[in-house]
Amino acid sequence: MAALAVAATVSAQSSPDPSAFTAGILEVDGQVYPYRLLEPLPELRDVPRPLVVFLHGAGERGADNVAQLRWLPEVLAQPANRTAHPCFVLAVQCPTAARWVEVPWADAAPQPLHADPTPALRAVLRQLDVLVARPDVDAARVYLTGLSMGGFGAFDLVARAPERFAAVLAVCGGGAPATAERLVDVPFQVWHGAADRVVPVQRSRLMVEALGRAGAAVDYHELPEVGHDAWRQAYGPDGFAWLFGHDLRQQRRGPFVEPACVPAVTTAVTAEGRFAVPERLPLRVAASLREHVQVLPELLGLPVDWLPESDRNSAGQPGDCVFAIEPGSADAFTITVADRVTVTARDAQALARAAIALAQLVRAAGDRGVPCGMLAQSLVAHGNRVVLPEGAARLGATELVALLHECRWFGVDEVAVGWADGTRFTGDVADRAKRLGLRLCAREEPMPARALVADADLQGWLRLPRPEPASAPCAFCLRVPEGIDDGAGMLEYARARLPAASERAHRTGALSAASLRSRVARLRRS
Repeated sequence: MAALAVAATVSAQSSPDPSAFTAGILEVDGQVYPYRLLEPLPELRDVPRPLVVFLHGAGERGADNVAQLRWLPEVLAQPANRTAHPCFVLAVQCPTAARWVEVPWADAAPQPLHADPTPALRAVLRQLDVLVARPDVDAARVYLTGLSMGGFGAFDLVARAPERFAAVLAVCGGGAPATAERLVDVPFQVWHGAADRVVPVQRSRLMVEALGRAGAAVDYHELPEVGHDAWRQAYGPDGFAWLFGHDLRQQRRGPFVEPACVPAVTTAVTAEGRFAVPERLPLRVAASLREHVQVLPELLGLPVDWLPESDRNSAGQPGDCVFAIEPGSADAFTITVADRVTVTARDAQALARAAIALAQLVRAAGDRGVPCGMLAQSLVAHGNRVVLPEGAARLGATELVALLHECRWFGVDEVAVGWADGTRFTGDVADRAKRLGLRLCAREEPMPARALVADADLQGWLRLPRPEPASAPCAFCLRVPEGIDDGAGMLEYARARLPAASERAHRTGALSAASLRSRVARLRRS
């Protein structure tokens, strides 16, 4: 690692050696964007390797396809670092008269996110798409970093595509604090010199504060008596050890999203043993409550044996799944797993949500062996809605049913359609919606009071305000953008955005789904 620290002090005026990099050219809107790509050494390509996307500073703009290799690319191209950190490095060069983001660098006050990315950033995204499709690139370990002008570009680019990057290292830059809510799941390391006279340190401070308020994980390094060259330390041992330690698979983000426990649990207690879910679900529940519980076999795709309700002195037989209402319950619902599964809830709506949570646990286990223990949730939000665009009218029944299932996995109660009413949901679609406990409505209908609106901006990215602490449940509304009009696109949009939307709407200082998964994993290892 000592070589890394030494290499990071290379003079900004030195000429980088491009011999380790392959050269290429991109064209966007008639403008040519040269780029360089560093690839892992041949003997280190036995497994897919990470990709680092680097956005250079203003001084490295041009068309020579060399200047942009200063700092991070030339550091990672050092022989010692190619062995210690085998990776791909993409360095696109921005033209002399252009910027990654069209904002004034010297202003202390931030600017809002522009409606569209600059052509320079679109060139980066285009080449990123090409690289992540390669089998030797690890799509779970794509990192974004930039310095100065590139620091602004890094904040802008991750705000438009947060699910694509496992971590972001931003140096001497700034962003739009209003985008922090969409970045809560992205790990950040931010570096800035306190004596920077080119880009005010306030720009990084404002982003760090906004990310912190939103709940994002931020590792902030403000360097005293350092000017506009904090990258000398950022691109050293500490920065690289942090950057290469992140993985979308561990974060359960992007294409590696796994079902969240919806809603996030308040209490989770594990015990020894596992409950084996049978091929036919033996559900013991009152006949009047079956319509609220049938979401469980519907989501799991299992047939069901409806058993008579147990009397008050019996908790059912071993192997049963027992559902009951307890109006005076302190929690919205409680799931207890031993030699049988017992689910109690304070009302019918909470019972339906408990059935979804149980389905999540079964799905997460993989082998239908649910760990024994107890899970409780104190708050259940009702009225969660997904709004489909006009294009949904062209979807077939199979696509619509798949979308309805995805919605219900994450606690959606209502699906609002883009036409005047819901009467076009007929036959199997309407029947499946009923079995899932989903209400079909017109999208013009108002949301419940205290609803959180997770709308789509012009780029189609999610904006979801965090709920203020309150005793009344909150709801969320996720709108699928009008430009997405095919079933595959709607499913991808829902899968990428519903987990975070649902968990955040229910979050009241409770255990996160990741915490619960960690506990379950420890139990399984034991």
